[in-house]
Formats: sequence, C-alpha cells, structure tokens
Amino acid sequence: MARTRGAKSSSPSNRKKSLRKEPVPDSAPEPSQPSRPIPSPVKPAPPKPLARRYLTRSGGQPLQKRPRVESSEPIDLTEQSPEPSPIPTPMPSPVSSPIPMPVPSPVPSPAPQAKA
Repeated sequence: MARTRGAKSSSPSNRKKSLRKEPVPDSAPEPSQPSRPIPSPVKPAPPKPLARRYLTRSGGQPLQKRPRVESSEPIDLTEQSPEPSPIPTPMPSPVSSPIPMPVPSPVPSPAPQAKA
C-alpha cells in the first residue's frame, strides 16, 4: 500500500529512496490506518440512502401520480385568476352607476305617503 501511495505522491525513484533512507513511510501508513476506519463508516452510510431510495421508488410511483394531478391544479388556478378579475370589474360598475341613488329616492317617497 505504501509503495503505491508513494508512487502516487512522488516518482518511483523518490519513493524507493525514501523507503531506503528514512522510516518516514512507516509513519505514513500509521496515520493512514486511522483514516481507514473513517471511510469505513462512510461506506455503510451510502447503503442506508440506497435503502431509502428504494423506499422512495416504491412510494415514488404514487407520488408521480400526485404531481400529475397537481399539474392540472395550477391550470385550475390559472382559470380562477381570470375569474376574479371580471368579478371586481362588475362590482365597481354598479357602485359608480346611479343604482344606489334610486335606493334612497324611494325612501323619502313612502314618507309623504305615510303622511298622507
């Protein structure tokens, strides 16, 4: 392992010299060993997401149907948006019209009738 790592970090000639000259490569595998258990827990972690992915796939089929229904819902919202726009349009028109005016006019008319 140290040899391949040495070859990756430096040329094979430098690797061989370092192995012969100093026990530095010996100390190098020591820190690499603690680093090994670190990736090992990382390995079991991917299977867990994989299992979750399978669950999502099984539940994903109905979920795909729901988005299809939701896709039609935005269309309904688009249809509703033009509806409210015409609704407020007629509302201000009667308010501006003299419709409320005749309403108070009949009010005084029955008053003289009551007096008569």
